[in-house]
Amino acid sequence: MNTFSSTIESQAGDRPLNFDFQLSWKMIVGFGAAFGLLTLSPYCVAACFVLLSVYAMNGRRQAVEAMAFSVVVKYANPALVAFPPFFGLYAWGFLYIASFSLLFRSKLRSNSLILPLTLFYITVLCISFWSRYPAISMLKATSFYVVVVSVLSGSLSMNKEDFQRLSRTIFSLSIMVLLFSLPTYFLHNIGFLRNGRGFQGILNHPQAFGIFWSPLCAWFIVRIFFIKNVAHLKKWVTLLCLLVACMFLSKSRTSMVATGLALFISFPVFLGQRSHSIGISMKKGAVLFLLVIAIVLALLGTSDTFSNAVSGFMTKGQTKVSVGEAFEHSRGRGVESHLTNFMKSPWIGNGFGVDATVDFGSRVKYLMGIPISASSEKGIVYTAILEEIGVIGLVAFLIFLGAFFSKATRLDPPLMALLFACLTVNVGEAVLFSVNGNGLIYWVLIGLCLASESLHGKQVQTGKLSPM
Repeated sequence: MNTFSSTIESQAGDRPLNFDFQLSWKMIVGFGAAFGLLTLSPYCVAACFVLLSVYAMNGRRQAVEAMAFSVVVKYANPALVAFPPFFGLYAWGFLYIASFSLLFRSKLRSNSLILPLTLFYITVLCISFWSRYPAISMLKATSFYVVVVSVLSGSLSMNKEDFQRLSRTIFSLSIMVLLFSLPTYFLHNIGFLRNGRGFQGILNHPQAFGIFWSPLCAWFIVRIFFIKNVAHLKKWVTLLCLLVACMFLSKSRTSMVATGLALFISFPVFLGQRSHSIGISMKKGAVLFLLVIAIVLALLGTSDTFSNAVSGFMTKGQTKVSVGEAFEHSRGRGVESHLTNFMKSPWIGNGFGVDATVDFGSRVKYLMGIPISASSEKGIVYTAILEEIGVIGLVAFLIFLGAFFSKATRLDPPLMALLFACLTVNVGEAVLFSVNGNGLIYWVLIGLCLASESLHGKQVQTGKLSPM
């Protein structure tokens, strides 16, 4: 198999990293060919979900791999891929098949995450009796719980070989999306289909395309700047530059903010881990990091072209509005609406996964009386939580979030940044509970992070410590 990875050598006082991404060109070609077939006919998309369902029933790793690829399919650019009738049924059917395949094959070895998640689910379920649409809230909460429990339990139950294959699959899938998206930059009716301004590549929205790269970007930055002995450094730096360029061209401010926040949260945590000899070249990393910030600030102050480009990014190309006005238009009004609705029902909110807008009911799609689609547009999930489930639900959510933070602080620095980026994308795009949407890919990545630490713990217990 053709792969490259960062070789990690253990030095005096340093332990090797638990995990490094690997790339398989065979997988990239395979994913590319599969995506190409999807462009032929809507029936190819339907067949794809049937095949993914069959593949998901073959094992834990296969189920998670199928979930990851399904996100790319569901969020494919409509200029390239046409979707069949009743597409939502195919998507939900596959998701439940993959989830139950994981649950039936997994053994829960740790309750430190599952218990807070179960507490959150039970709390939301009880609150849902007073929801504007109780059935929708209960179904959304149950779907979220089943999918997340299955992904986490399946990831934590994997052996080393399956884990290595899964990490290679996810990274190769991401690079396929990157490589196939680059040519669409020159095809305006494809690459800029949504609004003519933000680059979306082979995905269906510039925002979805931009935030897709935040976790990987955070991982690369920490991996390059703060870890010793990075082999293939030029390849890593080249990939990082391409990812940053994609986020910038997408005009997704959320992607940049999420990456920055993930690094900001991670930095003091792994500074405190210095005593554990995790192999951080802190002096080199700090100097390089500060140097990059200094260069950016200097360019902002001296280069009109650069400052105009940054300003255009912050306002998404709207030259007649300020950065503050742009935020107010895109997210500020949403936050204000969340808080206003929260004050109407501060203890239990208006319903999990339910919009407070008057037209929400008209957007709900039913099949035999069962709601199968009820989209709700939320900007910042951490204020949307207040609107939907009130103070009681917020307390349960914070307990759940705290359990993740506790787990994250035990990870290697690059994976810590990756996991935090999966959470910080929700400051501008509420994907955390969107398990049948692009939120699923972030849960797959979170599961990958936690599996790395779980396998490392097993190696420590058996005395067979080696990098994966």
